[in-house]
Amino acid sequence: MGNDMLNVGLSQYDRRVSAKVLLFLCVRLSGYNVSMSEGDHLAAMKVLFFGLPAGISAAVLAELTSWGAVTGVVVPAAAVPHLLTDVASPVITLEPGRFDSLTIMGGQSRADTLGVAWEAGLPVLAVRDFANPHAVSALRALAADVAVVACFNRRIPAALLAIPRHGFLNLHPSLLPDYRGPVPLFWQLRDGAPTGVTVHYMDDGFDTGDIVAQKALPLPDGSAGAESESTLMLAGVDLLRDILADLSRGVINRRPQPSGGSAQSFPQPGDFVLSTTWPARRAFNFMRGTAHFGVPYPVALAGDTVRLAVADHFEPAAELDRPSVRHGRSILIRFNPGILYARMAD
Repeated sequence: MGNDMLNVGLSQYDRRVSAKVLLFLCVRLSGYNVSMSEGDHLAAMKVLFFGLPAGISAAVLAELTSWGAVTGVVVPAAAVPHLLTDVASPVITLEPGRFDSLTIMGGQSRADTLGVAWEAGLPVLAVRDFANPHAVSALRALAADVAVVACFNRRIPAALLAIPRHGFLNLHPSLLPDYRGPVPLFWQLRDGAPTGVTVHYMDDGFDTGDIVAQKALPLPDGSAGAESESTLMLAGVDLLRDILADLSRGVINRRPQPSGGSAQSFPQPGDFVLSTTWPARRAFNFMRGTAHFGVPYPVALAGDTVRLAVADHFEPAAELDRPSVRHGRSILIRFNPGILYARMAD
């Protein structure tokens, strides 16, 4: 991406031009840019990172910092209430070295995103009110060229979206415009839909901004939710590398999202119901990929409703001459097609 061909011939240049410049022109005419390496282009971009204190946000930030591109890190103050030194301020700078033994919301033993940021010597801002003028001023002072968002649970107001000259880029683990919303992977697995990742510009809607790049990426059977999300988001980081390099060259690729699409919110208990009309593979992957929610999976079997807890295995083409076979807590269930091997909830 971004390797524009020069539309001029060498004959247009003064013959006294240096051999170094001639080499540059020849390589450019061959489709390569040697004036700056990709790493130089990436390091030239000042990126403001928005994420949560742990999880996949930390992995994405680690990749970005390895490129030398990050100028600061922003987390929601609500995600780190025990780390705040000022309960009233709309924005607080979190200092390194004080919180190694503390846990963050959700029970993680270490604030991984903060650790990555501090190790790289980056300022970390915990923002309580993103619309507050003081918060806006603090973020503007970081002089970012572009913002990158990965797993952020707060709406970013228009005043902030307008600060970086290249706007805000969001990594979203679905093939937009399908599966907008906060937990797209859940709904993709539930529907047995194709999985993938999109990098898009943020606007005043939810996951509705222009698409910059996307990639379809099938997930291995039985992948856990965290593993699947990591696979998709890190594939988005690969896309982001080219996007940032292009932006540093002044190349902007964006297209509006197609009409239609879908949007879903957080799942409710009824959304975990299985149907034996599904393929066994779909039921297996849905259960394995959403097990971290800790919700049982009801399935109707010959007038009875059984609640499943764990999916152990599936046979995609095997047949069963009855709806189910039980052995203690273990159960085999006939799907269409295939058989699911599972364990029932207590």
